[in-house]
Amino acid sequence: MNEKKLCIITIADSITATSMPINEFVIYRAKSGDNIRQSLIVCSEEEYNGVEIPSTVAVHFVGSSVSKTREVIKNEIRKCQSNDEFFVFHMHGQKSSLVFMRASLFLGVRERTMFTIHSLCSVRSLKYRLSSYICALFANYVTCVSNAVLNDYPRWIKCMKGKRICAVVNGIDFVHLEQIVKTLPEHYSVCDINRLICVDRIIPLKNQAFLVKVLKHLPMSRLVIVGSQDKSGYLDDVIREAGVKDRIEYTGLVKRDKVYEELNRSGIYVSASTIEGLHNSVLEAMGIGTIPVVSAIPAHSEIANKVGGGIFTPIQRKIMG
Repeated sequence: MNEKKLCIITIADSITATSMPINEFVIYRAKSGDNIRQSLIVCSEEEYNGVEIPSTVAVHFVGSSVSKTREVIKNEIRKCQSNDEFFVFHMHGQKSSLVFMRASLFLGVRERTMFTIHSLCSVRSLKYRLSSYICALFANYVTCVSNAVLNDYPRWIKCMKGKRICAVVNGIDFVHLEQIVKTLPEHYSVCDINRLICVDRIIPLKNQAFLVKVLKHLPMSRLVIVGSQDKSGYLDDVIREAGVKDRIEYTGLVKRDKVYEELNRSGIYVSASTIEGLHNSVLEAMGIGTIPVVSAIPAHSEIANKVGGGIFTPIQRKIMG
């Protein structure tokens, strides 16, 4: 008897060049060659932000509209039934997951849902934690992107979920990365040991302020920050006080292949992040040959344990701010 084909409907907050749900799940599946049909429900306005979604993936922008989301869900269910496909709704991010939960009421899809937790919750805001817990309790299955995330999650939820919650350690597509590396100049011939690079959103949790303060004491070094900046511009005052504006370069949000080029030109990858689920840009830096110097948080320690070593900065929480 032939097995049913699989359809995965991904629920995501947005599409960005650094989005793990988009890059490490949707795009990776589309390029893997597996016989999986995919649909993507995006709870934001129609904006691709320079990301090329494979043509085989149907994309539905629904904003925060529950009615639009419900209509897409019903259409996807009908299509799967018509194609005799087994379907799964894969939720990423609390914002979109909460919209999906409301939109899917009484449609009988809860047993086909999975929620992936991408970040440690214990040090996040109360609103963040509560929304994560609601999503985890709603979903039939829960996966964590690292053992660090699983260990951090509340014991009472893990007891309630039992075997339906586990860690599926995330990673990067090294086959694709190796193909990109082959097109770049040899790393050790072009990298500058005084060129430090940080690949992260510029928000307080990522703690780039610490890196700016360190840069003040490294007069020969420059810092390149790859990632989008929040509207508060919290880093601007720190840079001005440190007097290092002429030694800091912002690239903004760029395509992933451009990130690899920036990593290849840099001698040291730095991260002072206070919280991560699994820091994929660390893996990308290591794959290219850029030396990682990172904060001693559980997610970074997990990577170090896997590869047999690492360089950690013993950043204390009181310094992080």
